[in-house]
Amino acid sequence: MSEAPDGSARFFAVGQAGKILVFKKDSDGSDAKEFLNIEDRHPYFENEDGLMSIAFHPGFKTNGLFYIYYNQKNPADQNLKPQNYPFRSVISEFRVSTNDPGKADMSSERIVLEVPQPFWNHKGGQLTFGPDGYLYLGDRLADMILRGGANIYPAEVEAAVSAHPDVRSCVVVGLPDPEFGQRVHAILELTEAADAPSVIDGIGDFLADRLSRYKHPESFEVVSVGLRDDAGKVRRTLLRDERAAWLTEKRAFRIMPSKRSSRPPRDFKGPP
Repeated sequence: MSEAPDGSARFFAVGQAGKILVFKKDSDGSDAKEFLNIEDRHPYFENEDGLMSIAFHPGFKTNGLFYIYYNQKNPADQNLKPQNYPFRSVISEFRVSTNDPGKADMSSERIVLEVPQPFWNHKGGQLTFGPDGYLYLGDRLADMILRGGANIYPAEVEAAVSAHPDVRSCVVVGLPDPEFGQRVHAILELTEAADAPSVIDGIGDFLADRLSRYKHPESFEVVSVGLRDDAGKVRRTLLRDERAAWLTEKRAFRIMPSKRSSRPPRDFKGPP
């Protein structure tokens, strides 16, 4: 629930199924009216998805702009490389109707950002404008790794690495690096019969046709405990911060592959 920054004393309540209601701040909600409705897009379909958040532009009082964050299922026959992702997360800009300040102008939608999502969960997030005037999405997209100016989404790398037959589970985090800002680090839970050095040395070749090279993990770590709980959730921020502290302490925990991929990736271009 968010209050409009226009002095109107109105609250906007976001419903996961796809509806936003507006009502007066001092009311009991019985006067709530429909402000926006995207239920026909079916943004809620599993568990951790739906219409998640609304944020008002700092100049909302004069420009009427606001932003929503929601999720969508992709068509089954689409072809997004390197994998056919089943879902996507969307941030869209809308404008309030010029005829009714209590209604969104649905024809004004401008898609600002779409992010492919390989898994059914971990698609929550809170939109907000910071004091610098920039729009921020907290939670899952905040896990994004920024390597040398390139945006890398951990879920995409995890999906590609987890396809390896010897990888039971994978969590990817960004570790601080003085040259690139961050580097990709993969924490692996392997099958019992897997030989860790062989898996790590061969992961570059395995990922060559699945992932752009600049997204490949540059260091690895093998753990014996489960990385996710029964619901498939992982405390990524905790894992990242813990390992960043280990780097400061000069603790040896990273395993570097002895060689990079010997195969040039096909159809993928990106930063070096």
